Amino acid sequence: MNKLSGFLLSSLLLVVSGCSDASDETKQTGHSNFDQQRSELSELVTAWADRSEVPSVLLRVQRGADTVFSGASGLWSFVDNDERSVSANAYFRSASVGKLFTAVTVFKLVEQGKLCLDSPVSNYLEDKLIYSLFGYYSDTVTIGQLLSHTSGLANIDNDQAKNSWMMLNPEKDKQPQELLSFAAELGLRYEPGKGQEYTSAGYILLGLVIEAVTEQSYHRVVREQVLAPLSLNNTFEQAQEWPTDVELIHNYAGDYDMNQIHPSMEFADGGFVTTTADLTRFGIALAEGTFFEQEQTYMAMMTPQGSEGIGFGPFIDENSSGELIFYHPGHWGVMLYVDPAHQLSIAFSVNQSEVDYAGFLEQVLKIVNAE
Repeated sequence: MNKLSGFLLSSLLLVVSGCSDASDETKQTGHSNFDQQRSELSELVTAWADRSEVPSVLLRVQRGADTVFSGASGLWSFVDNDERSVSANAYFRSASVGKLFTAVTVFKLVEQGKLCLDSPVSNYLEDKLIYSLFGYYSDTVTIGQLLSHTSGLANIDNDQAKNSWMMLNPEKDKQPQELLSFAAELGLRYEPGKGQEYTSAGYILLGLVIEAVTEQSYHRVVREQVLAPLSLNNTFEQAQEWPTDVELIHNYAGDYDMNQIHPSMEFADGGFVTTTADLTRFGIALAEGTFFEQEQTYMAMMTPQGSEGIGFGPFIDENSSGELIFYHPGHWGVMLYVDPAHQLSIAFSVNQSEVDYAGFLEQVLKIVNAE
C-alpha cells in the first residue's frame, strides 16, 4: 500500500477539535464465517470514530453478493448540541471518488464513437479556454491524458489561492471555468504526456467535454450512462439534483466544515453525494466489466499510464498475490477499494481529511483478508 499511503499523506495538516459519541450498526446477513470479521470491523469503526478529530466513520465491505460488514459510528457533525448518531446508510460527499463516474462515462462515450482517447481536447472545447491552460501545447493534449493525469495541469486541490477564494465565498455557485482559472494561473507542471501528477483540473475539463459532445448537462449524462443502469438510486450530483428532503452528514478538513462550501466547488472531479452501499455496488460492477461492451475497454482503463500508478481513472496496484486491485481516494477520508480476483469491494468515509485514512484501509484489509 505504499503508493496509496504516499498519495494520502500529501494532504495539509491542520488542527481539529471535536468529540465523537460512538454508536454502531452491524446488521448484515450472509455467511456465518463473516461473524468474526464483523465483530473486529465493528470495533475498528468505533475506535476510529472515538478519535477527537473524526466526527464519524461509515464502512461497508462486500464480497460478491455477501455483505461482510455494513456499519457506522460517531456523530453527524461537530456542531454544538448535535447529538445525532450516524447510521450505515447515511449520505456523504464522495469527493474525488466521484472521478470514477466521470472516467466510466468517458469510456462509454468512447465505445459509442462520440469520443476518442487520442483526440486533442481542443477538438471539443473553445480555443481560448484550452490556450489559457496549455499554451503552446493546446493542439496536442488529449482526452486520454486528462483521464490519466498526464496532461501537465497543476493540482488545484491544494492551491492556497483557490481554497482561500472558496472559503471567502462559501455560498457562491462556482463555475467550472472559474475553478480552471486557478490551474491556468499555476501553469503547466510538465509537457503533456511527459509525466504524471494527480490533478482535479483535468476532470473538470472532462466534464465540459462530456457536455460538449452530448449536448446535455454533465450530471444528466452520468445518470444515464452510469447511475441509472446500475440503479444507484442513492447517488446524486449534489449541485444539480440533490433531493431537498435528504440531509447530508458533515465532512471536515481539520476543524473546517466543508459542508459550508457550495457543492459546485466540485464538478466532474467529484461533486457527488452517495452511500457506502452504492459505492460498493459500483465497485463490483466496474470490476466485472458491467459498464462496457468490450473487454478491452476495461483492460485499458486498468492499465497504469505513468510513474504514479494511475490508469485511465483508477489508481492501480497489486494485492499480496500479485493480482490487480484498483482504488480511488477522496479528500476528506473517502475511499473505494476493489480487489476483482476476490470480488471484494470496500467503501468508507472517515469524514476528515487530516487523518491517515490509508491506515484505516490497511486495518480493514488485515481483518477481511485474515485466514
